[in-house]
Amino acid sequence: MKEKNNQTITLEQNHEITVTEDYRFLWKEAPQLLEKIAHNPDKKLDKLAHIKFLKEKIKEYPDIAFLHKMLVDEYTLIHNDNLHAKYTLVYYEKFPDDFFAKLNIARIYLEQNEYKNITRIYGKDLSLRYAFPDRKEFHSAEIVDFLYFVIRYHLTLMDIEKAEKARKKVGELNADEEFVAHMDEMIQYYKEELAQDEEITLSLSYSFKQVYTSLGIPDEEIDLLEEYRDIIHKLEEPAANVVVALEVFINKYPDNPYFKLFIIDYHIKIKNSEAAIEHINILYNSHPDFLMSKIKMVQLLLNGTFKNRSKKQLGEDAVKIFDNILDFQYVKPQRELYHIDEALMFYFVVLQIHIRFNRPAFAQNCLAMIGNLDPNSKEYAWGKKILDDYNRNTLLNSHN
Repeated sequence: MKEKNNQTITLEQNHEITVTEDYRFLWKEAPQLLEKIAHNPDKKLDKLAHIKFLKEKIKEYPDIAFLHKMLVDEYTLIHNDNLHAKYTLVYYEKFPDDFFAKLNIARIYLEQNEYKNITRIYGKDLSLRYAFPDRKEFHSAEIVDFLYFVIRYHLTLMDIEKAEKARKKVGELNADEEFVAHMDEMIQYYKEELAQDEEITLSLSYSFKQVYTSLGIPDEEIDLLEEYRDIIHKLEEPAANVVVALEVFINKYPDNPYFKLFIIDYHIKIKNSEAAIEHINILYNSHPDFLMSKIKMVQLLLNGTFKNRSKKQLGEDAVKIFDNILDFQYVKPQRELYHIDEALMFYFVVLQIHIRFNRPAFAQNCLAMIGNLDPNSKEYAWGKKILDDYNRNTLLNSHN
């Protein structure tokens, strides 16, 4: 650790600030009270009792912002994400100009990939001067926590260079060595992830015929697939002759999974859910490694109801079907070429899995991938609605 004293640093271009390590700077609202609470040895012994104590103090001293920070920090320590979010929102609404109120609400926005809300607080360049134009002095804990947030923000966007730039600024401060080591490990992890992603390239096509050919499907079958995919797409009412023809093809070409897939799509289109479920099971049992059979089965698990299986258990079953791999680049078995619809549907069902396990940031990443592939797709519209509904319910619940 460096010697504890005030220092002047240039955090942003042409913007010098004074950084102090005197905690009385943070406790200036009520120095004696806050110092006593901060150094209370009992808070480590019984977290819930300490939380209750803090709530009582907040009622007694409603205008001391740092008490709210302490409460939010306690919920972080006990890993209660819902109450952490609830009291962070209360904190920010009551003290919108407070340093840690801004930072804590920004952390929640980052988890939800609400980048516009973050830039409303810190500007497009994540500027401390933007958020606090009149402040010239800060505590080192404020600056280190802010820079850690900046690092996480840029890593989320896979901008390693900007993350490392923020990390260098941390090096100018008297930061906790273990905390700095954690930052370095986090940056290194993202570097390795980025390197792996750059090694793997997948080809996507808008042509079903091109995909069929890459899979070695004979021309005779490709012609039938092209014809009946078009028939099902244009279908407006039940057509028994279509089902009969598909069943003939299924028997004639048992190794071709697409005819079994088409009969599922037919029953979904005419809203015959019972027949669709039956054929999803047939497809999955016959071709368990076929990507679309996995996707159809996962959709069934996420949207259906099954005796003696909770929603969480069904979500876990869905993840197992994908071999615990929820990234399209690593999906098994790997192929040379995929149709773009396969990628759209994969990310859409994975988005639903993340929502099932309360992982909105990962769901938002899936939505971003869908948007990059086709922002006008039905998967993007459906995924956005699912995510918007989840975020809305989360905020509503945080008020209750």
